[in-house]
Amino acid sequence: MGKICEVLFGYCERKQESNSPKNVIELHQALRDGLFYSEIIETRLQAIESALLDISKLSQKTNNEFKDIENRIELTLSSVNMQEQRSMVLTGYPENPIKLGTLFSSEPGSLKSTLEFPPKIRERGFGLRVLNRARIIKGMFCRVTGGERKAIDLYKDGVLIAGLKADENFLCWAMRDLIFNPVALIESIYNFVQLYECVIRDMTETPKKIYFRIDLKNLHLNNKKNKLAIGNLENIKCFFDDEVQSAPENNWSGFLEVEKENLELSEVAYHITEMIYLYFGLGIEDIPYVKEIGGKKYIDIEQIISI
Repeated sequence: MGKICEVLFGYCERKQESNSPKNVIELHQALRDGLFYSEIIETRLQAIESALLDISKLSQKTNNEFKDIENRIELTLSSVNMQEQRSMVLTGYPENPIKLGTLFSSEPGSLKSTLEFPPKIRERGFGLRVLNRARIIKGMFCRVTGGERKAIDLYKDGVLIAGLKADENFLCWAMRDLIFNPVALIESIYNFVQLYECVIRDMTETPKKIYFRIDLKNLHLNNKKNKLAIGNLENIKCFFDDEVQSAPENNWSGFLEVEKENLELSEVAYHITEMIYLYFGLGIEDIPYVKEIGGKKYIDIEQIISI
């Protein structure tokens, strides 16, 4: 036999009193990726998988019983020719369909009358009143409309939809390049949640969970984007381009799940507002008319009333 010369290269990792040598394949992988690469990647993949599962579950929850929400929203917008216009649509609905008690009654204090005279923060503010009588549509829902600026539908199964014009005719400043008026935006959201609380009180049974949906539509209409500024009306930053953020997408939807026992108007209104500001790329510190109590944030309606 001829003379054989070999070079042996190995790596050993000591674990307590015993050794567990790595084989060639494991050693190559450790040199290429590091010792903990697989563990880190696996952990991150599991976290991503868990997050996607949570999103999937939320989507199933928010659409399980009300699969026609999209169609209802389009029906609301089409009632005032708003389906192809800039709009913000606010929707509230219970976890499961629940019958309303006084929706089709014209008696004072009924839910139908409440649609005609909805609750509001202040006189001459950005309320939901439209100055028209509520109409019963096909025995399925009641509708009130105001020109081409507002449309509100309330269904007998507890679904409330409000379509609001998102241009200079309502939610945006006139002659301000489609910038949302923060007071109009936040006050409208608060008034909607306040109206939906009236709907909940009229339900024949108390729901365990309430869902709120926010849709922003056609914000890139005619190649012009809606914008949102930092701060309140007194904040001069809203006049500077670097303090104003444009809508990143033409259409956007957000969802909020609320336990009925924890439904607090100012807090729910804040969380809806927060989602919109985050969508525009602004931080939570940029949201005006907010107060914090015990680590929770609320819309401070007293600031709005004092405007």
